[in-house]
Amino acid sequence: MKKILSFITIALLALTCTACGSDPSGISKAEFDEIHTGQTYSDVVDIVGGEGTKVSETEEEFDDYIEFTHTYKFNGENGGYAEFVFTKKSYKDILKMNFDDAE
Repeated sequence: MKKILSFITIALLALTCTACGSDPSGISKAEFDEIHTGQTYSDVVDIVGGEGTKVSETEEEFDDYIEFTHTYKFNGENGGYAEFVFTKKSYKDILKMNFDDAE
């Protein structure tokens, strides 16, 4: 839940509309409003119509899983930018599965 709130907070705070020029290939307010928690990076690229710039990438290991976090920045259409955080969990039990037990 904390990660979801962080995602929403970062995205909303990062979408600033300054009058520093215009870039029609950037993310617009309408496109930003179409993006919701739970969407993948590919979903966001499809909505915006272009790739973002990777800002950071982390990998954190927990007892049961490894969490991968990627942050992407999309420049704004009218200046500013939006940052989106994508997380993925890889559960360790999947890697330890014994296929002989599946019979």
